Amino acid sequence: MLAPVELTEGAGWQRRKLSPGQADALDASEVAQVRQRRADGTCEVKDNALVGTVRLGSGEDTFEVRIRPKVTIRRLLFLLGYAQDRGRWFEDEVQAAEEPDLLPAVAAAFARTASRALAHGVPRGYRQVDAALPVLRGRLRESAQLRQRSGVMFPLEVRYDERTVDTAENRLLLAATRSLLALAGVAPATAQELRRIAAALDGVAEPAHGPVKPPDWVPTRVNAPYHAALRLAETVLRSSSFEREDGETLRVDGFVVKMWEVFEDFVTHAVDEVLTRRGGEVRLQDRTHHLDEDRTLEMCPDLVLYRPEGPGGRMIPAVVLDAKYRLAIRQGARAHVYHQMIAYCARLGARQGRLVYAGSERADGQPGGRGDVIRSRIGGPAPIELVTYVLDLRLPLAELRARIERIADDMVTPSV
Repeated sequence: MLAPVELTEGAGWQRRKLSPGQADALDASEVAQVRQRRADGTCEVKDNALVGTVRLGSGEDTFEVRIRPKVTIRRLLFLLGYAQDRGRWFEDEVQAAEEPDLLPAVAAAFARTASRALAHGVPRGYRQVDAALPVLRGRLRESAQLRQRSGVMFPLEVRYDERTVDTAENRLLLAATRSLLALAGVAPATAQELRRIAAALDGVAEPAHGPVKPPDWVPTRVNAPYHAALRLAETVLRSSSFEREDGETLRVDGFVVKMWEVFEDFVTHAVDEVLTRRGGEVRLQDRTHHLDEDRTLEMCPDLVLYRPEGPGGRMIPAVVLDAKYRLAIRQGARAHVYHQMIAYCARLGARQGRLVYAGSERADGQPGGRGDVIRSRIGGPAPIELVTYVLDLRLPLAELRARIERIADDMVTPSV
């Protein structure tokens, strides 16, 4: 296997020595961008806001791409878990600081969490079974009996509920376990723990070969001890593929996390949590609105805050929020983001728009800037206030939480 290609997320174009096969495989995968190939075998490579470990190529040309996140592994695991466990403003004792890469850290966290959950016992549930039996069990399926056994007394067509370990929750845990065991880069001690988990799930249907869609499950009071493990399992399975620019879903041999999705989920759920405590009505990924009257151009703002208006207290859109992991540096590209927000606000009748993007840049010196906030006023018969926030994900958690609270409070208090 060829030497690994190591990159750092957000570090811009980085010069690396790659073989022609490596450069072609990397460029085609869209895991990273490749440009300026030179005769000496070097080229410039830049991440695509994906982090993790991916194995590309085949045979002797196989190589790994390792992309480290800008934030610490511990912080990334916190961000991954927050949207699924709202209000959880603390970082686990995952010992992730000792893990050099994301894959071994996630594998260790999943193994530890799943083992802790299964210590309560393997969860069981009921499934409906239709069968032909020599004795009555459950209830008789009369129509099936008449249709298939007309004139014959036995066997009986019956339907009954069977208590089993082959539940959606256990299939999810087993699929994530098998997925991690198939990956290189998982520490031996973690792999041993994963094998113990697989053994404990004996009797659960094995996942199909190829891409595995996480089985649907419903959080309940009964399966509450397993929620953390189940949500980590969903992360593991969803991180084995990503959607390319052409819309095709690419299955990868490795573990990749889409940072723009992590950021969007964290911001929207954290702000939603604060607004809900304040008594606001919030809709996430609201797809009920369209730009055109024929309802062919769907809008999907990340978060919309509704307020009551008029004597009847009808709820109307008041503030629209969008989270952008990267706000373009070029003015033209950045203007496109603002145009989109203005279109959202104008179509919904909202007077306020909020953009939140990840970064550590200070907005001092920008028009309307105050620290990490930029305020812009769009004139017209119904003026719109656009506020852009810079959110540094590397801040101490207490300060990060305070920034989220400030964004939410600013949405609750109208300023136009």
